[in-house]
Amino acid sequence: MRRALLLCLLLAPALAGCPMPPPQSQRVVDSARALNLATRFGRMEEAAELTAPPALESFLERRIGWGTRVRVLDVELVGMRMADEHHATLQVDVQWVHESSTELRVTRLSQEWSDREGPWLLQREQRIGGAAGLFGEPLDPSSAPARGDRQFETHTIR
Repeated sequence: MRRALLLCLLLAPALAGCPMPPPQSQRVVDSARALNLATRFGRMEEAAELTAPPALESFLERRIGWGTRVRVLDVELVGMRMADEHHATLQVDVQWVHESSTELRVTRLSQEWSDREGPWLLQREQRIGGAAGLFGEPLDPSSAPARGDRQFETHTIR
């Protein structure tokens, strides 16, 4: 009994140093963050590695204007739902400006991820809210703030 206790005490520091693998939820968030940041900064080769082969062509087509017609200012992961251990849906807000205006627009995307082939890969995505135009569709005029007369009325003090 004493030997077993002594052995446990001696091995405890060594076993405490063994890191546990990250949970599935952390792995998918890390993959999604890497993909979305890579696309924000124009590193499409890096993003392509995190996209499932059947979805790759449409993924790249939708982002063809990024860096030219569309300037992505920020991406933010705003929600996640794990359907099971191998499927997750993440929501991403993309803040962007179109070349034809200076209006900040925000588009919310839903991205479906799966790790059936090994690493977590983007399977499909769609716009679920916010401004249209991020993926080359016609700009949605209602998504830009209304412009009014911003000047103040002039008063003369005598």
